[in-house]
Amino acid sequence: MNNLFLFFFTGLVNLSYSQDSLYVGKTWMLPEVRRSICTRSGVVLAELEFQKEYGKIFDSIAQLIKSNINVHFEIRNYTDSRGHDTANLSLSQYRANDWIKSLLDKGANPKQLVDLGFGESMPRTVCLKDSIYYVSKPDEDEDIPILLSEEYIMSFHKKDKGIFDLLHLLNRRSELVVVLIDEIEKE
Repeated sequence: MNNLFLFFFTGLVNLSYSQDSLYVGKTWMLPEVRRSICTRSGVVLAELEFQKEYGKIFDSIAQLIKSNINVHFEIRNYTDSRGHDTANLSLSQYRANDWIKSLLDKGANPKQLVDLGFGESMPRTVCLKDSIYYVSKPDEDEDIPILLSEEYIMSFHKKDKGIFDLLHLLNRRSELVVVLIDEIEKE
């Protein structure tokens, strides 16, 4: 499962972005970035591993931002429902802020970026078709929209640990969202 997500996110690096493809509301799913908690002696190694794994993705997104100076973005982060509401809100804000810091390190303009952490307050809606959960709507109209509420996810706690964990994973997410496009003055 994680390899599928990794394949999807790695493809983000190879996409070309243009002003024509941007519109308010356009959203890109970003990989869930978690820095390892390390001992003092392992900090440098952990940072190198982090950059090796995510550096090209940060480069690609920073380039998108730098090449579209009239576009404003939000980095939105959401957690799953495990843990206390307040802690999840803080954690999601921290993760969104970490995205911004990493993009600024790659040369993105801070005036174009806002970080928002929503914690567990906005569960994702997915589609269910033939016992498969889709984050985007499948081609057919026979799918069932499912709100990944805590109650829905908890219904799998004892009967299917794999689906229980998958649904939590789907609720944890980071997004890059176009929120404003300024008009460019023509000379």
